[in-house]
Amino acid sequence: MNHPILKNIRTVLLYIIIWLIISITIFIINIYNYHLPIYISFTSSFIFNSLFFFLGIAIWYIIRYSNFHQPGLIKLIFHHFFSSSILIFICIIIGRLIINLLIDIPSLNSASLNNSMYLMVFCGFFYYLVLVLVYYLIIYYQDIKEKLENEIRLRSIIKETELNLLKSQINPHFLFNSLNSICSLTIVNPSKAQDMIIKLSDFMRYSLSQADYSMTTLKNEIENSIRYLEIEKVRFGHKLIYQNTIDPTSLDKLIPVMLLQPLYENAVKHGVYESTQQVNIDTTVVLLHNDLHISIKNDFDPDASSKKGEGIGLRNIKDRLKLIYHNSQLMTVLKQDTSFEVKLIIPQNNG
Repeated sequence: MNHPILKNIRTVLLYIIIWLIISITIFIINIYNYHLPIYISFTSSFIFNSLFFFLGIAIWYIIRYSNFHQPGLIKLIFHHFFSSSILIFICIIIGRLIINLLIDIPSLNSASLNNSMYLMVFCGFFYYLVLVLVYYLIIYYQDIKEKLENEIRLRSIIKETELNLLKSQINPHFLFNSLNSICSLTIVNPSKAQDMIIKLSDFMRYSLSQADYSMTTLKNEIENSIRYLEIEKVRFGHKLIYQNTIDPTSLDKLIPVMLLQPLYENAVKHGVYESTQQVNIDTTVVLLHNDLHISIKNDFDPDASSKKGEGIGLRNIKDRLKLIYHNSQLMTVLKQDTSFEVKLIIPQNNG
């Protein structure tokens, strides 16, 4: 930790101004209280306060590089009293020697100067006490600040770890389903299996390239979602129809990586897979008040048996949005008689 007084020119100037005010005050007291001549009063005040000026800077190192904070309160007080007594005694002796060398003090004024020494001793202890308290407050503030910064960094690391864990749960989930589909297609339709492998490789290439990023543009996410839907169309054919209605001004806005794909996977799993009829998946994106409003809606057959799952996709999206934006109200699920809709709000004023 740098010296709090010497860290910049502003604090140095403030410290000098404070000591000038103190020196002027002592100078006036010596004249009116101890009746010292102006030249003696000025010399005494300037020399002693100059010594205390440098003493005040040195006290910082006594506190910073000592173990005074380790013992109990009584030992701490004793250490500071002992240190202050030695330092002030040295300052008084040095100050008096300098005064005697610079000026010839008449015997009439020598007694008054000796009496003023008591004031300097009192002031020395007072300076020491005030500076010690100020320095301890600075150290305490810096320690608290450092702890808060460490806590913020720790929370950031935990947040990043949680996000990576959530994302890592998505890719294997989709990959297992796709590989099962490819395995089936290799028997009934090898050419479709080959087409699906190519599209799957493109999809996974995007996923792996984005693994080190938490945010991407809506355009990238939409393009990757189309890759996913095209993979599923190889499997389901004309049974799966998708349509996108997207505000062009929203394409460059940021959203969390791999946020939309689980929604399409959910729509296919619980809509297309279960239905015997054609299923539409409609995506609508608009930009309102600097927030992205995303809606993904799909048809489903209410009479079809529901395909049970772990619900990883929807749960992860809600958890990720809460972790990133600190808001648990950014995802809404609407289930009607024959439709299922997920609405997302992606704020654009958060990083």
